[in-house]
Amino acid sequence: MIDVDTINIVKIFNLPIENNQTTSIDCCFVLEFNKNIYCLKVNDIAPQTKKVFLDLSEKKSIKTYKSYYCDTLWAMDDQGNKYTLYDFSYSYFPHGFDYYIKIDFKGILRGGHLGNLRQQEFDRIEFETEYKKPIKLDFIYNAIHISALPIYYAKEEYSPEEFEWMDELFQPEFKRKVKIALIGKQTFEKIEIIIWRLSEFVFLCYEDMFFYDRLTVFVGENSYVLKCFNRTDNGELRKRSLRTKDKKSNDFCNKALNGKNFINFMTFREESGIIFDVFRTTAYSNSFREDYPLRFSQTMEGLANYLGITDTANNDDTFRSAIKRSIRKNDYINEYLPNSRSKDTFCQSIVDHRNCFSHVNKDGTYIQGEKNEQYAEILYTTIRILIIKRLRNEI
Repeated sequence: MIDVDTINIVKIFNLPIENNQTTSIDCCFVLEFNKNIYCLKVNDIAPQTKKVFLDLSEKKSIKTYKSYYCDTLWAMDDQGNKYTLYDFSYSYFPHGFDYYIKIDFKGILRGGHLGNLRQQEFDRIEFETEYKKPIKLDFIYNAIHISALPIYYAKEEYSPEEFEWMDELFQPEFKRKVKIALIGKQTFEKIEIIIWRLSEFVFLCYEDMFFYDRLTVFVGENSYVLKCFNRTDNGELRKRSLRTKDKKSNDFCNKALNGKNFINFMTFREESGIIFDVFRTTAYSNSFREDYPLRFSQTMEGLANYLGITDTANNDDTFRSAIKRSIRKNDYINEYLPNSRSKDTFCQSIVDHRNCFSHVNKDGTYIQGEKNEQYAEILYTTIRILIIKRLRNEI
């Protein structure tokens, strides 16, 4: 694992320059391991690095304002450690009385000079992630062995004196961390999609994605640490996202977390278009409250069409029927809407709300106040249940 916070790059082996060429340079760049975008003032960097870029500019090897890109930049630090920076780009430009170098990359690997990350094949990828619940999985998907194990405090982590007084009262405690491993040769581009989909599947079942950015990757007997910047944590949005409050439907969703349902989820994601993307981004959005029932109801309409509950796409059914038939498929809807009258009121309110915004009708009737959260929760919970019922082949 990488324990250092900064990396002192002293040599770059293949800096891109004009005419699709590269050059080797001696330099002194200090990079932070958790940062991938830099705008460096030339007068503030090491004199040897400043001279390198001034020479490159004077010789017309690089042009000002032009971006230079390479899919893999090979570098070395002052300790002789090798690094690969992925999707690397830089530009050199004047501003005021000085020059600046802007640097950007999408990932950094420590321990070697490897090829294009998207096409690089790994034999194994593993990482630890924080999560609120213990996740336990063990299954095969497309020849990839996927496992997730919760990490517990063990007695070995305590001194003999500490453990002696705990004696039989000791119980392992969940660390709120999970170790996830994917074993099987595959390109990083494909295996990272599986990790992302696994995080989405956990969101569907447990109501929150897990975040990952530091992976241990293996090629044969060699291991490397890969820091990725291609996914966003959105931690604050995730804390504020909607939740299913009734226990029965939540238990139903929680129990769906298994390998068989994940395999079916991968098929659902491939076949259903952007339905889940809209569902996920709506749950994690920082929008105004009226937007949630609007976007969730439109998501439910698309889901109802995909599941064959209705066919509003060909005008055989209406938006109202899509909502009404969908909530009937929610076996726990009575926890929210206990009778026919409340269900009818809900459906009509959703239709009016959607028509008011879709047709920009300022005098229309729309859901107001706390009802936005209440109705959004019903839609959100019903969408979760409908998707899981499809994964279980119950729709």
